Amino acid sequence: AAAAFDRGQELYSAGELPGALEAFEEAARLSPGYTEALRWSARVAQETLQFAVAADYWERVLNLEPGDAGASYFLNVAEQRLAFGADASDAFLRGLDYYRAAEFTAAEAEFAAVTEESPDFAPAWGYLGQIRFARGEYAAAAVAFETARSLEPDNEEYVFFAMEAGRLAATSD
Repeated sequence: AAAAFDRGQELYSAGELPGALEAFEEAARLSPGYTEALRWSARVAQETLQFAVAADYWERVLNLEPGDAGASYFLNVAEQRLAFGADASDAFLRGLDYYRAAEFTAAEAEFAAVTEESPDFAPAWGYLGQIRFARGEYAAAAVAFETARSLEPDNEEYVFFAMEAGRLAATSD
């Protein structure tokens, strides 16, 4: 397993991603608990746009190391790509970057583009709700949060903010 992993590292460094993936997968097959081999298999699969393969490896990493924040993040990215496609997923990630940089107009544009292309993308609706709520646009925030809540009814944040935005919209009329 170690020799296969080392071969994968060499191939990856040489830019030979398909061969690197094969070597990392061999290392993971030979030693199923070898988390670095699983991580690198997932990483290279993701880099080669094999999102279903990547998601499988990220899940295996998380089974061995449940608190691995990086694996959770990249699993989420892979699953979003599979569920919503590359364009919507990329727009969502750009929106997050803008949101974190407090560039809310740009973030709103990206999240709105996501919801137009993929109306079932609940997190994009949630972020639209947050931006509009913060601006005091309570009726628009209520619509966004209610849409997110309808897509993810167990998400308590969406439930709370849909109700709160609706209440504030009603009192500001």
